[in-house]
Amino acid sequence: MNGTPASRQSKEEVGLRALGEDERLETLREMLEEFNLFDVLGVERSELRHSRVLAWLLDPRGSHGLGNSFLRGFLIRISSDWDSTGVYRVSPAVVKSWDLLEVETVRERQVREQDRIDILVVGQSDGFVCLIENKVDSEEHTDQLSRYLNVVEQRSPALKVLPVFLTPAGAKPSKKRDAERYVSLGYSEIADLLRDVLETQAATVNSHVAVFLEQYEQTLRRRILDTPGDIDTLALQVYSNHRDAINRVIEAQSRMNVTTWAIDPAIDRHGPEDLLPDQHDIRHRRFYSKAIDGIQELRKGVRWTDSGRMALVEFLYREENHLTLTLMIGPGPQETRERLWELGKRKNFENFWNPERQFKDRRHFTIYTRTILNEQDFSPFDPGEACQKIEKSVSEFFEHDYWTMVNVIREEFGQDGPGPE
Repeated sequence: MNGTPASRQSKEEVGLRALGEDERLETLREMLEEFNLFDVLGVERSELRHSRVLAWLLDPRGSHGLGNSFLRGFLIRISSDWDSTGVYRVSPAVVKSWDLLEVETVRERQVREQDRIDILVVGQSDGFVCLIENKVDSEEHTDQLSRYLNVVEQRSPALKVLPVFLTPAGAKPSKKRDAERYVSLGYSEIADLLRDVLETQAATVNSHVAVFLEQYEQTLRRRILDTPGDIDTLALQVYSNHRDAINRVIEAQSRMNVTTWAIDPAIDRHGPEDLLPDQHDIRHRRFYSKAIDGIQELRKGVRWTDSGRMALVEFLYREENHLTLTLMIGPGPQETRERLWELGKRKNFENFWNPERQFKDRRHFTIYTRTILNEQDFSPFDPGEACQKIEKSVSEFFEHDYWTMVNVIREEFGQDGPGPE
């Protein structure tokens, strides 16, 4: 085993190592990174969007290619011989006998000046009309459900009316009369129906449609129903087995956030004209110097940041609780890297050049390093004091080191017009 011998490792180190080696952590990461169209569009709580998808699924002629299988399954789920209130609707056996060929599905059907029914499914040949009022994050308005049902019954006296009140949890309408006449349906039943259709139609459903429906089912379960799925179960298992290590990671991340948020304002106050953002990631904040950005030899970097810059000022949050400020040299032409390394050796200013290792076998190396926060600053961690130290270090960096370093590099590469002394 690399690193500290097991006998000398702290309980915390052992726990973090065990967390890192748990294969379930990689599985969880893959699940979290799984693409979901509905998450990208941010429509998981939109009643209108859900009504559109549902109306599309209920249309036997819809482009989904499922025919009337979803519609039939939906109607069977809302049917009953006699419900608990003694109201007869229609039996499942009758629904199974329907052809469901001449069906019209309409969204936002206006019934009065300010009244629109979310979804209306009319099966003239089978003698039914299904009225669906969809509520995701809102409640029904005063007498809204009664008005809708009365209008539909008046306009379609020859058809059996099947009124449905669809909500995330299958809640009953607030008014007793509505609760007696409406079928209460939950989104869990929609998700279950989707799963049933996907399984029974697996051999015939278009692969693109299948992916869409799987993602929609996933959205319903995770975003609407908030029910534990595979991802939640796995996350709980990982947390239960590595509680202390995960809490330690969360604590470290919160400290990293505090220190990261303090860096940019400090740069803006002390060096806003010449140090500008390059490409950041979770542990690094990288900046480029305008004063050396015109040196073409330093613009030939590869496999680092998208800008192609070889020399970047980098704030690095190290795992061992250190925050450092460096001039980092990345991969690029070997001749240029050697010139920068030899330059550091020749000048050997305070903080300038780090001779700990030869650079030739290293993808990155530093020719300037300043420690901003060390291990003592994190045990215990004082956010206010940490921000003050960041401010002080950035100020001193620009006052004593930055322009000295920049002008030495400019001189080495034949650039005129040195910056501020």
